[in-house]
Amino acid sequence: MRAELPDDALGQRIARVFASEGNAWRSPGGIARMLGLPTHAVEAYLREHSQLFTKSEISPGGTDLYRLREAGLVPEPANS
Repeated sequence: MRAELPDDALGQRIARVFASEGNAWRSPGGIARMLGLPTHAVEAYLREHSQLFTKSEISPGGTDLYRLREAGLVPEPANS
């Protein structure tokens, strides 16, 4: 089953962060800083939407890292 883009505003914003970074591994804290959101809100969203995001098995310094589960799953730019 192919994952689909999130249909909610927060999910779209998070997916765009990954798209802008070439789907690189990102920490919830880094995503939160880029979006001006609390880290706990981003962490919760990533955990609750594991069908869209994958978590690294390696956690440098104890920090979880995530990326889009499917690299081709990239949202359209905002306002297009």
